[in-house]
Amino acid sequence: TRRTKGTQRRVHRNLSGMPRHQPAKGQSGTKRFVMDETKPFFVPLRVLRVFVAAFQAVAAK
Repeated sequence: TRRTKGTQRRVHRNLSGMPRHQPAKGQSGTKRFVMDETKPFFVPLRVLRVFVAAFQAVAAK
């Protein structure tokens, strides 16, 4: 339980600070999985939004 709490906290901090760096790191997979179990809608929505925004910016150029 302690481990999940720590990972969740870290994930939340990363998301609020810089969501783009989260999926790039190697350990992000486990953290993301833990977060997905607790909050399945929050993570994908934010990641998707950033992804779409970046894609649109590239496509617009």
